[in-house]
Amino acid sequence: EETKTEEIEATGHDYDDGVVTTEPTLDAEGEKTYTCSVCAETKVEPIDKLTPPDKGDDTTVPDDGGDDGEEDSTTPDEDVTVPDDGDGEEDTTIPPADDEGTATPPSEGGSDTPDTGDNSMIVVFIFAAAICLGGIAFLTIKKKQLSK
Repeated sequence: EETKTEEIEATGHDYDDGVVTTEPTLDAEGEKTYTCSVCAETKVEPIDKLTPPDKGDDTTVPDDGGDDGEEDSTTPDEDVTVPDDGDGEEDTTIPPADDEGTATPPSEGGSDTPDTGDNSMIVVFIFAAAICLGGIAFLTIKKKQLSK
């Protein structure tokens, strides 16, 4: 019986864009798995550990994640104006970060306390606390009267 041998040219692998199978953390590398569309072979590549931001440096703002070749942006050296979002309030201007990397928004009304947007009335909470204390006092007095 005669054996015929024929050489077939390899087509090579055609890997997909990959799937992150393990997210990287500050303590450990992650992994990204790629799968070949020709033979279904997989390969795993490491993803670098996350690096904590250095509080003394400018804050890095990640880009859109695209591979557009543009670098990430950093904290600007001049005021940044946040445009009006349609809520009827004026645009907000944020000054650049200080030497410690902290940007402090301007305060309104001369107060050093930042505006949090919390407009709830504290009187309601004081009233509720007074009712609770009155109830405790009432129960304490009744307990003493009953124990006599």
